[in-house]
Amino acid sequence: MHTRVAALTHYRAQLWSGLTGALVAELGNGPVRRLAWSANSELLLMATVDHKLTTWTAVGGGRLVHTLLLPHRDDITHLDWAPNGRMAASGFKDRSIKSWVPVGTF
Repeated sequence: MHTRVAALTHYRAQLWSGLTGALVAELGNGPVRRLAWSANSELLLMATVDHKLTTWTAVGGGRLVHTLLLPHRDDITHLDWAPNGRMAASGFKDRSIKSWVPVGTF
């Protein structure tokens, strides 16, 4: 099992090796609002300021799995996976919550 760390630095998402401390990948190319690991730590959900929700695999160096354009136009303030990893939820500045099925992740 590999230890992975994701970090937001200046609104950029980076995937790091927790074992070596080496940078594994830069994820995406736009400003990032939130990151959330799946329960099994194999998938990373990322919400960007342009209202995209992207799913990345941490296995193999950070490969993009799926992109979903969110229909909601308010700022994303919260992001998390369901414990079973089959759905995600995003919370917005206007206090609304949306649930999603990150297609292509299973």
